[in-house]
Amino acid sequence: MGNSTNTGNAGEYLVLAELLARGHHAGLAERGNPTFDIITRHGDRYSSLRVKTSSNRTFQWTATGARPGDASLPRLNPSDETDFVALVAFNGGGPRNAEVYVVPSPVVDRALSEANEHYHRFPNQRTGGKRKRTNQRVIRLDGEDRPDNASFDFASKWAGYRDAWHLLEDGGSPTPIREDAQ
Repeated sequence: MGNSTNTGNAGEYLVLAELLARGHHAGLAERGNPTFDIITRHGDRYSSLRVKTSSNRTFQWTATGARPGDASLPRLNPSDETDFVALVAFNGGGPRNAEVYVVPSPVVDRALSEANEHYHRFPNQRTGGKRKRTNQRVIRLDGEDRPDNASFDFASKWAGYRDAWHLLEDGGSPTPIREDAQ
């Protein structure tokens, strides 16, 4: 699907088009905004979205810090019920093949942190030594969690967030109580 900038832009425009088609007043933030990519209003409800796009089903973040407990998402306020991440997976094709997950940002941040901490509890498989801490965070929609890596199968874990556009609508419920949102 082209380079990563084109893929990211396509994801943002796909989300924007979906919001507009659903009756939202929505617009793109200026390029490089560290907090959100799209701002939207539906009735009296305002929401901001961070759009993360992948040409496949793996999403990678560069976290704000590499230490345990550091937030994975920049400028995250965990109590802000209007802050969301829209994960767009193009699955090797264009918008007709896309999957979109609308997930509260604190849920994404917690999942990234927990998967990263879990990963670092185990030794490096090649060397047997301690794994090096980096700012890299990953979640995957496919696969099965392994004893040393819990970053897989988010398509099942977050099935309730797939096409969860209602969370952004006036009268939409805030962050679901259960993280898997079943």
